[in-house]
Amino acid sequence: NGSSKNTVRGNRRVRPMGAPSPSSLWRVCARGLVRLEDGVLAGLLVAAAALPALELILRQFGGSLGDTASLVQHLTLLIGLLGGAVAARQDKLLSLGATREALPRRWQARTKRLSYAIGAFVSLALCVASARLAQAEMDSVAVVAGIPVWVFQLVMPFGFFLIAARLLWTAGPPRSRWIALLLTLTCLLLLGAIGLPEPRVSSSWALGLALTTLGVAAFLGAPVFATLAGI
Repeated sequence: NGSSKNTVRGNRRVRPMGAPSPSSLWRVCARGLVRLEDGVLAGLLVAAAALPALELILRQFGGSLGDTASLVQHLTLLIGLLGGAVAARQDKLLSLGATREALPRRWQARTKRLSYAIGAFVSLALCVASARLAQAEMDSVAVVAGIPVWVFQLVMPFGFFLIAARLLWTAGPPRSRWIALLLTLTCLLLLGAIGLPEPRVSSSWALGLALTTLGVAAFLGAPVFATLAGI
């Protein structure tokens, strides 16, 4: 009959006409999240620009919004981390990409994966370190505009994780992108469980190796923030 014609064809099951496929649902959800992320970033930018102007106007009439300067500083933190995540999503993080483009074409993709993997590892280390910072600040009574300071700091581990995941997602081939995402989560859990190693000045060979690795990664096009943060 007509209804079975849309669902079964021989031994193969066919999706009914009009039913959305999982891939289309994923694309719709992804577009929605992208618009939400862009909207939140735009709102933060507007707030950071409008608050000082509003404070200036209110002071002309003897009023005030309170500690506007501290609030704008913390909004700038949110803008920086969320803006970095958006730049990673668009593959527009600042880097020395011209160096990689000078290499033969067959090496460009490989060097991009290597440099972005190093950048992702630095981002995950920053993610764990910032999460510990926020956790340590939870006992503090410091507030900004009535909001505890650690609430603003929680965006740091979230932002650094997004940057790391998107670096691996962008650099990896389409077939292995989900593997890269799972690898990001695994590395994050390992760093959180094992902890970051304590820096030792006496380990000059380890320091030299780390700096050389960061230098090579920067030369091959790793994000500049990862090089500076790694140093």
